[in-house]
Amino acid sequence: MSFKVFFSAALLFGLPWQAWSQEQSPDPQRDREVEKLTGAHTRVAWQRDVVEGKRVDGYGEQFVLMGYDSRDGRGVRTILGETGSYMRPLITPDGQRIVFTDTSSGKICVVNWDGSERREVANGVAGALWRDPETGEIWVYGKAQRFGEGFNEAPLVRFRLDRPRESETIWTRT
Repeated sequence: MSFKVFFSAALLFGLPWQAWSQEQSPDPQRDREVEKLTGAHTRVAWQRDVVEGKRVDGYGEQFVLMGYDSRDGRGVRTILGETGSYMRPLITPDGQRIVFTDTSSGKICVVNWDGSERREVANGVAGALWRDPETGEIWVYGKAQRFGEGFNEAPLVRFRLDRPRESETIWTRT
């Protein structure tokens, strides 16, 4: 199954952010328009500030994790409703899981698209995902250090999402 994955639902769909910040009922017309725009089955994940409604930087514990799938008929919905830190949600290339950084704990976490099986996978901050075309394995790229002093100087590493103990340093310069 092929998915188009995007990071900014508000910009992608040309709608005001408020239209995507709350759960919405299914809308087949919207789903068709989204797929016409993207050219494929589309999933989007983002964090929503439930306290102020303004923060987008991912810091703090006032976020829920939101999602939209153009083909499941469920509309815009909450994936993780427990408030927390869900910075930079990244959808895996197969569209089945979401990787995010919990800035409060300094952990990289993963959760299934349906909100089940949330788990911590490594220390640090996730920056990107890549699927190896030869093995099909998903790699997480990021920093193995939480935000704070020395973060910018910390090396860039990568690890297999399903085998995070096997990591490699790939860049050591600032």
